[in-house]
Amino acid sequence: MRNRYFRVFVFIFSGLLLAGQHLLAQSPWVRSKAGFYAQLSWQFIPEYHKRFSDNANLRYMHRAIREDAVQLYGEYGLSRKTTATIALPLRRIESGTQIRASGDYAAGTLLGIGNISLGIRHSLGGDAVKAAASLRVDLPTQAYQSESGLRTGFPATTILPMISVGRGYRRAYWFAYGGYGFRTEGYNHFINLGLEAGLKLRKFWLIGFTDVHDPTTRPEVELPLFNQQSSLYVPNQAYVAVGGKISWSPSRFWGITGSAAGAAYGRNVPAQPAYSLGAFFKWD
Repeated sequence: MRNRYFRVFVFIFSGLLLAGQHLLAQSPWVRSKAGFYAQLSWQFIPEYHKRFSDNANLRYMHRAIREDAVQLYGEYGLSRKTTATIALPLRRIESGTQIRASGDYAAGTLLGIGNISLGIRHSLGGDAVKAAASLRVDLPTQAYQSESGLRTGFPATTILPMISVGRGYRRAYWFAYGGYGFRTEGYNHFINLGLEAGLKLRKFWLIGFTDVHDPTTRPEVELPLFNQQSSLYVPNQAYVAVGGKISWSPSRFWGITGSAAGAAYGRNVPAQPAYSLGAFFKWD
């Protein structure tokens, strides 16, 4: 029992140490006109043997899976109050070691584009506390391998309107956000809520966050059995994620980030933290 609690502690603590750059798109701050931000990152989930099942219990998978992705994320200031965002992911997913004999499906490796994300964020103003409204659209770009059940994204369009509020200080900041996502092709609609805070120590930013994803409708899609067993981009996914990021900026124009995030609670998601390393360049 002691070892079990220790593993849970390590799992959650690893998520708090180092946050995914997707949270940049949720902030209430916009770029200056013609200002931009670009980040290239490598994101990976080490080989995992367990996932959170549909009833939130830990369950062994039929085959171990490893996920890797290279993603380009960008922001551009269309005007003084409006910023456009884009995320272009290329994913590689590999299933290998057989864990369970029942319900077996083939091992495989799949390389393909993930869900391309396009967004717009508009400042609603505010003095001390800033507010912004945003709209993000995830396109149904993805690849699927039927014999292994591997998939690189949702085969559906996601539309996510959101409101965010936050405040910045000389060496700290915080922001909170909330939105409701609509997903086509019979997948669940969902609520997305979150909170992020950061503290600056010399040239380092230490950042922590929590992100909540909770379905609000029943799915109307029937997935192939092998895709259900791999649990990649399936209906009824839910999680409460905790994570953090370390960002080092030797100058005002560029920097390096390292991050990790994991699910303190989940349904149909990996029971393994996700990590990323990246470099960014900005001009405001």
